[in-house]
Amino acid sequence: MLDAFPGKEGRGDAFPMREARARVDSLVPKLAGNVVVLLGKRVAAAFGMKRPKYLERVKHRGLDVVVLPHPSGVNRWWNDARNVHRASACMGLLWRECQEDECRRLKTSIPSDAPIAGS
Repeated sequence: MLDAFPGKEGRGDAFPMREARARVDSLVPKLAGNVVVLLGKRVAAAFGMKRPKYLERVKHRGLDVVVLPHPSGVNRWWNDARNVHRASACMGLLWRECQEDECRRLKTSIPSDAPIAGS
């Protein structure tokens, strides 16, 4: 999300919220029409989300958004095998949906009278 590593702060990495929010404002139009996975509550806060729930798909700022815990060692959420399983299932659903959407886009963008390779 940021162009450079902001350094350390406390137990983890610094997170310059003002800079992140400015970056989000430029990203949102580019992300329209996509499912956006945000890694961490601070990233979600930069998008303007208040108290996001992990693995819950919501509409926010015109985007389909899913928030996952940040994958750093500071976040212990990932230490619970049940959470890892839930996150894996969530991402699997999103992946399958994206593949289906891509197939639909390809089918609708290829004219029905287009030659088929190998025929």
